[in-house]
Amino acid sequence: MSLFCGRIKLTATPLSESEMISDMAHSLTEKGVGPITTFATGGFQAAAKRLTADSPVDVSTYSLIDQPGGISCAGSVRIDNRRELAEILGMSGSDVTREQDLALVIAAYRRWGADCIARLYGDFAFALWDANRHRALCARDHVGIVPFYFARAGDILVFGNELAAVAGAPDISGEIDSRLVADFLDTELLFPPGRTMLKSVSRLRPGHRLEFSESGLKEERWWRFERIPEVRFDSDGDYVEALDSILARAVKNRLPAQGSVATHVTGGLDSSAVTAILTEQCRAADAAPPMAITWNPEPITKADRSHPEAAILATFCGALDLSIHRHPPDVESVLEFFARDPVLHPTSSMLIMEIPVQKVAHRAGCSTIFSGHGGDQGISYRGSGYMPSLLLSGDWQRLAEIGRSSGSGPIRAFARALRGLVRLVKRDLKNQIPFALGRSSGSFKRPSFCRFNPRNRFVRRLAASPEGARRNMLLDGYLDMRIEAWAEHGSRRGLRYVYPLLDRYLLEFALGLPPEMFDRGTQSRWLMRQMLRRHAPEPVAENRNKTEPTRSLAMVDALEEARPLLVKALHGELERGNMIDVASLRKDLSELPIRPRGNRSPRFGRRRAALEMLDIDPRV
Repeated sequence: MSLFCGRIKLTATPLSESEMISDMAHSLTEKGVGPITTFATGGFQAAAKRLTADSPVDVSTYSLIDQPGGISCAGSVRIDNRRELAEILGMSGSDVTREQDLALVIAAYRRWGADCIARLYGDFAFALWDANRHRALCARDHVGIVPFYFARAGDILVFGNELAAVAGAPDISGEIDSRLVADFLDTELLFPPGRTMLKSVSRLRPGHRLEFSESGLKEERWWRFERIPEVRFDSDGDYVEALDSILARAVKNRLPAQGSVATHVTGGLDSSAVTAILTEQCRAADAAPPMAITWNPEPITKADRSHPEAAILATFCGALDLSIHRHPPDVESVLEFFARDPVLHPTSSMLIMEIPVQKVAHRAGCSTIFSGHGGDQGISYRGSGYMPSLLLSGDWQRLAEIGRSSGSGPIRAFARALRGLVRLVKRDLKNQIPFALGRSSGSFKRPSFCRFNPRNRFVRRLAASPEGARRNMLLDGYLDMRIEAWAEHGSRRGLRYVYPLLDRYLLEFALGLPPEMFDRGTQSRWLMRQMLRRHAPEPVAENRNKTEPTRSLAMVDALEEARPLLVKALHGELERGNMIDVASLRKDLSELPIRPRGNRSPRFGRRRAALEMLDIDPRV
C-alpha cells in the first residue's frame, strides 16, 4: 500500500512538475517509509511513497503507471480477486502478484470502462487518467478503507489519500467552511458525507466513484448494499462453515508478504475472531504470532483480575498462548491528539486510545495492525430492529415461534419486541429533536461565530428493521471516521490498518443472511458466536459485554491527568479564537473535572471539539 497525491489537467498545457512536488508532496515527507517517487506525463502528475516497510521497494511498480494507450494511474490498491480478474482479462492468473494490482485496475478499465470498479474486491483508492478520452476516473472501495480526497480548480483536479496533500496544492484555497466548523463545535459529530472542513476540498465517499471531464464532475455510488442477493443454506452448520471459510480468506488476504503484525485484543467477539484466525495462520506458516495489544491497563487487585472483562481477555490469550501487551491511553497520547489540526487531519476520539498502540507496534517493528472494527455493521450485527419489525409487520406467529424456540415463551418474545421498539423510538427522538430545532447544549462556540445548521447532519431513519439499522451504521459516517483518522495518524509511523470484518466478500455474505442468523430470541450475534466456538474458549464466544469499562476509565484518567496542561495551553493569542469562547472553555476545564457517567464523560465531546479546533500544541 502507498501514500499518493497528484493532479490532472484536462487541457493540453502541461503541468509544472516542480511546483507539484514542492507544494503537494511535501506533506508526505514525514509519513510512510522510503523516498518519494514522482511521475508526470502530459496533463497527469503524481507522487507516491511506500506506506509500510514491507511494501515493495520500487514504489513505481505498483503505485504509478503509464501504459501504452494514454492511460495513467496512481493509487493505493490491494485486490483480493486478482487471480479471477486476471483470468477473465486474459492475463496469467497464477503469475499475477500484489505488485501488479494497479495494472489489473487499468486492464479492467480497458475492458469495462467505469463499470470496472464493481468487479474489484479489496481495499483501494485510485485516480486514473485516460488521455485519449480526456477523462479521469477516481474510485474508493466499498467501505472506504483507503481514504481519498479531491478538489477542483478550473480544469485541474487535485487528488490524494492524504487530506493535507490535497489542501497543500497551490491551486486550492485553504478557506475554512464556517458552517461545518459550527456543526463540529455544537455536536462534536461528523459533517455531511463527502465534506471536509475546507470549502474547496471534498471526500470521495466510500463505495463511490468520481468522473472528471469537460462536462464537469460527476460523483455516483457504485456499491449498493441494499441490492445484495439473499444468502441461503440448508442447515445452520452450512452457515457456520461458510462464515469460517470466508473470514479465514479475509484474514489471509491481508497478511503482509513479510514483516511482523499486531492485532487488537479486547475479549469481544470481533477482535477475538480476527486474532484467533490470524494466530492460527501465522503459526501454520511458521511465522511469529501476532503482537496482541489491548487498551486495557494491567489489573492490579484481585478484584480487578476477577472482573469479567479481565478474566475473558486472560482466558482468550492464554488459550492462544499469546502475551498481552497492555498500553492504555496516557498523558502523552492525549497531548499528541490535541496537537493535531482537525481541519487538515481526520479526527476521531478513539484515536486517543489508539496512539499508544501505534507507538508500541512501531517500536516492535510491526507494519500492519489487524482490527476487529466493523463487525457491528456486518457479521456480528446484534439483530436490533428484527423483533420490532416483526411486531410492526404483524408477523406475530414468527415472534411466538422465536419465543418458543429460545425457551423464553411467546409472551416474553412480544414484550422484548415492544421494549426494543420503545428504545428505538426514544433513541431516534433523542438524536433528532435537538438537531431539528437547531439547538445543542454545552457548546463552547462563540454565539457570534456561526449558527449551527441541522441540515449538515446525516439523517438517521427510525431503524425498526434489520435493513434500517445497518443502513444507519453503514452511512452515518462513524465507520469511516475512525478508519480515516487511524489511517492518517498510523502513516506517520509507517503503519497500515486492515479490517477483515469489512472484507467485501464477508460483508456481502452478512448482508444477505436471514435475520435469524443474528437474533435467536435470547441470543444475539448467533452465527458469529457459533463460528468463534471453533477457535476460542466458550467464555469468549459467550461474552455479551461491549461496554469495556476498564478502557473507558483509563481514558478518563489520562484526560484528567492531562487537564492542567490543556488549561495552560489556553493562554495568549490563539489561532481561531474568534470561533471559540476560550475564557469559558478555560474556566470549564479548570473547575470541572472529567468524571465518568456510565461509559461517557460529561461534556468531554464539546471540550474535545473546541480544543481541537483551537489548533494548540499542549506539548510545548
